[in-house]
Amino acid sequence: MPELIEKKKAGRFSWLAVAAGCGSLFYYMGCLLVSGLDTSGLWVWPLFSVLCFGTAMLLSKVPTGGFWRLAGKIAAGLTVLLFLIFFLFEIGVVWGMTQTIPDPTASAAEVPDMVLPSAEAADEKAVDGQTGTATKESLDYVIILGGGVVGEQPSPALEQRILSAYDYLKNHPETKVIATGGLGGGRISEAACIARTLEGLGIARQRITLEEQATTTAENFQYSRPLVEDGATVGVVTSNFHIFRSLLLAKSAGFTQVCGIAAPFGGWMLPHYMVREFMTFTVEIFRGNVL
Repeated sequence: MPELIEKKKAGRFSWLAVAAGCGSLFYYMGCLLVSGLDTSGLWVWPLFSVLCFGTAMLLSKVPTGGFWRLAGKIAAGLTVLLFLIFFLFEIGVVWGMTQTIPDPTASAAEVPDMVLPSAEAADEKAVDGQTGTATKESLDYVIILGGGVVGEQPSPALEQRILSAYDYLKNHPETKVIATGGLGGGRISEAACIARTLEGLGIARQRITLEEQATTTAENFQYSRPLVEDGATVGVVTSNFHIFRSLLLAKSAGFTQVCGIAAPFGGWMLPHYMVREFMTFTVEIFRGNVL
């Protein structure tokens, strides 16, 4: 009887693994159609499918006992553990996606000075060291993280970052801008593209500082840090799925009063980029970029 119950449990988990593997393959094919094979990190979906199908195969062997029983249980346990870690990280990613510019009439709540919860709270400057709360004041700097550049034009994702920054800057003329990003696939650097677009929108050139060396998010903050005086309040503008990791990297780079301003990003590719954040964050840990 116990063996029959165990067989039924293994069978249910096996079918779940098969369903997850098929769903991953379906999503992968959709990504290929929408974004193309050269999309960064796309390999994770077929790899996940293989792992799911492998887990299903091992679980189907559980009732036979011996090695297969042990292997199936280990595979199931590791899968559950990985999902828990992934789920906890994605909670942070989803939180970061909420850090948008709200209605300016909305009231701002007091929050810890490590991270401020929105661009309305991005108007807040930490001064109370005992309570760790923030008082209403304009940001000293906005850092716009670079994205793709096509020729001399911003990619759709980078354009949204620039527009989100502009929405804040037009109402805060005293806030300075750091455009960060080196030369990628375009003819000009990402920083130069950001600056040029902001100027076209009416932001004065003297408000903008260029950082044109960075090639990664970690370098965006490492190279921007010397451009910002100690204790300055900083808002990080990047795509919504990118906010959580960016804030962690900013803190590790030495920014003490930092908040996120999330630029909109949606569509079919959003789940991919949310999952890719988890993989990239793991790499950042091994590189020592996250303290």
